[in-house]
Order: sequence, then C-alpha cells, then structure tokens
Amino acid sequence: MYQNKFIAFIDILGFGALVENSENAPEIAQSILDTLLSMSPDKLQESMYVSINEESIPTSELIGLKKHYSYDE
Repeated sequence: MYQNKFIAFIDILGFGALVENSENAPEIAQSILDTLLSMSPDKLQESMYVSINEESIPTSELIGLKKHYSYDE
C-alpha cells in the first residue's frame, strides 16, 4: 500500500525575477526550460551517487536495492 519516496523542495533565489525578465528575452525562457528539464527524475538518477549502509538493511531488501541503483561495490 505504501511506497518509499523522496521529495525535495528547492527554493531558487531570484527565480521569480528571472521568469519576469524572460518575458522580453526568449533566451532566458529557453535557459529556464533547459534547466527545469535537466532536473527530470531520469536525468537526476543518472548523475546520482548512491552509498548504501549494508549493515542497516535486511538482506532480503539489499539485493533489490543494489539492483535498482545498479550499485557496484
């Protein structure tokens, strides 16, 4: 019924002003879009570093966890 999830809230200083300025500067709007797209879950997972504390995870879950993150010791 429940699943483990990770949620992050990011406050980008000056983002509102940047969006307002993008109204008259298409290159700023494109830069905002490119940046937001680079934060997609797939892109973030590609660049993510995973460290697993194997002693604190039950053996039954450890194999699946390593497989999910393509974890190499």
